[in-house]
Amino acid sequence: MKNKSKYFIGSILIGLGLILYRIINVALGKKRQNELPQSSSTGQSQDSPDLALGGYNKTYLDLFSPFSLSSSFAVDTAKRTTRGFRNNNPGNLIYVSTRDWEGRKTPRTDKKFDQFIQLQYGVSAMIKVLADNIDAGKTLEQLINRYAPPSENNTVSYMNSAAKKVGLSSVKLKMDRSHLKLLTITLIQLENSTTISDAEYNAAFDLFKQFYA
Repeated sequence: MKNKSKYFIGSILIGLGLILYRIINVALGKKRQNELPQSSSTGQSQDSPDLALGGYNKTYLDLFSPFSLSSSFAVDTAKRTTRGFRNNNPGNLIYVSTRDWEGRKTPRTDKKFDQFIQLQYGVSAMIKVLADNIDAGKTLEQLINRYAPPSENNTVSYMNSAAKKVGLSSVKLKMDRSHLKLLTITLIQLENSTTISDAEYNAAFDLFKQFYA
């Protein structure tokens, strides 16, 4: 009995230690995401070379992601300190000179990512890029494997979380325009640990229809 008790107590202590380790990594990961420049994916789509899902923190998503624990999107303006929101570019679109985005900020101060004068312009550009991928017949698996490759991310966790929120029973299914809103809001959440409201999406979608549709 004593040996069993020691084994049980030891297992509990190991488990608590692992949880503490993960929590510390979550805290450090979120701090790095908010304070340091985000790394972007090196794999770029031939269709959309300007989209890079680079702010994803896999420890945060695996352990405490609101996509795993809650059915609602987390709109928290206090968390809008990430590089994507500072640039009004929460999709982390890489700067591509051949793109003629409406509302692009010039001159820009970010050497890698695009910058926009207002949030709705950056989101409208993201909607355009995602719409192009959807129209090209990309599955969620193809989209995320290209922009959040396994070499840099826990891509499986990323895909499964996104599929659940977008309403896809499988990441291998092709998407259509009916998935565009949820896909946009979901990827912004995964990139920044907070997302945009319905009103902000609708304002961006109006710009998308005006300039890109």
